[in-house]
Amino acid sequence: MSTIVKVAIAGRRDVPVGRVIHLTEGSGTKPLIYPMWILESSDRITLVDTGFSKAVAAARHIVEHRETETLLQQAGIEGHDVSDVIISHLHYDHFGRTELFPNATFWIQRKDIDYFTGYGADHPAAKLADRDAMEQLDGLLAVNRVQVLDGGVSKAGQHTTVCVGGHTPGTQVTVVSGWGEPLVLACDASHLYENLLTRTPSSTIHSYDHFQIGFSTVEALAEGGRWFPGHDAVMLEELTQLTDDVYRLEARSSS
Repeated sequence: MSTIVKVAIAGRRDVPVGRVIHLTEGSGTKPLIYPMWILESSDRITLVDTGFSKAVAAARHIVEHRETETLLQQAGIEGHDVSDVIISHLHYDHFGRTELFPNATFWIQRKDIDYFTGYGADHPAAKLADRDAMEQLDGLLAVNRVQVLDGGVSKAGQHTTVCVGGHTPGTQVTVVSGWGEPLVLACDASHLYENLLTRTPSSTIHSYDHFQIGFSTVEALAEGGRWFPGHDAVMLEELTQLTDDVYRLEARSSS
């Protein structure tokens, strides 16, 4: 099996540096991108995260927003062709627009479901989930379209997830199958390359210790290969631009 790896950028925003590098002082900002990964093999299309709606983008002050259906069109696929959607965690910019994927199975960690729909729903951090998306989650659960994962290492369709927590209780990273070298999509286990390299989380922390475990896990899984963070605009330098908003990862030369 050979996998084509693309990423679509749903929006951009500059945020105070202390938002993405914990306890950093100063008035500087960091440019963020909001990616949705697309993993295509001969018989399955998997998304890692889903993009978000125009209303969400406006409420969260995200600019250059692109609707998910527009991004899919630019990537040359249709929502009904998506077989699996791996949700890295249940924040507003990673989970939503589920109606676009009528044939997909959603792979989500139980720890995130329990937190955002149960014991953590009244915590201020739960506001980082989109209310409409949580209603969509209830509907998906009701019709058995969610594969609920119980931590650790799990198969999610053709790919593998590893639950690391840290950012949210059930934050998970994806290890891509069908690539010639280790390839890890860290998502918000490390918002920027700098988070992992300095072992400094973002400011949204569910568990500091689990953030540290996540950094070490991503580093180990990606040994001899590559990994990509959740929101770092720098990562686009490693990709080939296909359209205004869609990029492709190319295999590295063996020479």
